Amino acid sequence: LIDYVRDRNLFSRQVLLEKVPYFLITIIFAGITLSIKDEMQNDEMMIYFNPLHRILFSMVSFAIYFLNFLFPLKLSTFYTLPPKDAIPFYYYLAVPFFIAYLYAIYRTWKNSNKLVFFALVFFLSNLFLTFLSQALSIRDVMLADRYIYIPLIGIGLLVAYFVENLLKSKRINQPTLYKGIILVGVLLCIGSFTRSQVWENSITVFSDAIEKEDWSDRNNPYLALVYTNRGVERRANNDLPGALEDYNKALEANPKYGTAYLNRGNAYFLSNQYNLATQDFEMAIQLMPNSARAYSSRGALRASQQNNELALADFGKAIELDPRNRDALRNRIKLYYFLNQSLRALEEIPKYLSIYPGDPEVINIQNALVAK
Repeated sequence: LIDYVRDRNLFSRQVLLEKVPYFLITIIFAGITLSIKDEMQNDEMMIYFNPLHRILFSMVSFAIYFLNFLFPLKLSTFYTLPPKDAIPFYYYLAVPFFIAYLYAIYRTWKNSNKLVFFALVFFLSNLFLTFLSQALSIRDVMLADRYIYIPLIGIGLLVAYFVENLLKSKRINQPTLYKGIILVGVLLCIGSFTRSQVWENSITVFSDAIEKEDWSDRNNPYLALVYTNRGVERRANNDLPGALEDYNKALEANPKYGTAYLNRGNAYFLSNQYNLATQDFEMAIQLMPNSARAYSSRGALRASQQNNELALADFGKAIELDPRNRDALRNRIKLYYFLNQSLRALEEIPKYLSIYPGDPEVINIQNALVAK
């Protein structure tokens, strides 16, 4: 794009050779993005969308990214997907908006308006991989503001271009324009200050997302993730009742959200409600059969109830699924030590410490076993 603006021959040998490293880097990152698309796909979500829906959501994301720069009124850390059977009608307005944007690119290229062409293409091209991954997989959220920081340079350049043209055309006098710019600046400062209050801590961030993405007439299934994340933060702040309340709300929103069952099970475990914890771990494993965390958590519960063989089986399954799962590795060592299976414990400890060196609890077990 920069070469185009500078009137360089885009197909000259020198220009093409200059771009080879960048093309290689682009291909590598594109390959990485496509290779992990299955991991980005959220299989816990109860709502699935066909490719046309995914393309529509890419266009909606594009329109929201663009408009949020001009009118940053309803910013959120989570922009949730709509129910499949209740896609808002205004989402479809993103289609003509996107077509109009492409037409604007074509017109600026046709008219050799290189600066505007650069700004428009810069914005779109820097979002391309994001939209491609969205078209190939469905995740918990439709868009995320973190993807837009660099692309917005293009829209900022576009705004600056039109402000400059207003000054040159003299259709508006300078004092009035400057007053308008100052007013916009003040409003943005107020908005930034107000928005910064949301980022006081993780709980306020998730609470803000819940407030903005909640629906009065039905549960939003995609808020299951946000409720679960807030529950995790509340648990980390020793607020188990608040955490359980959030996990319950997550499961009201989406009864098939396995992560909420897993985290609620851990909360029940910590509050000594073992039967409820067992039920939740069973549901988590049923919904997420490849979750090492779910097996590790159930193993810890079984070990606490002295169901040692079943606990070892769960730890083994967790390690099979994730050989670096810290809880499963450490708890299996502790259980071997408790069962006086010293050789097995000593065999496991070096492997564990090579991954997680300096763990005082495991080092103490090792010292105790060596001293025997």
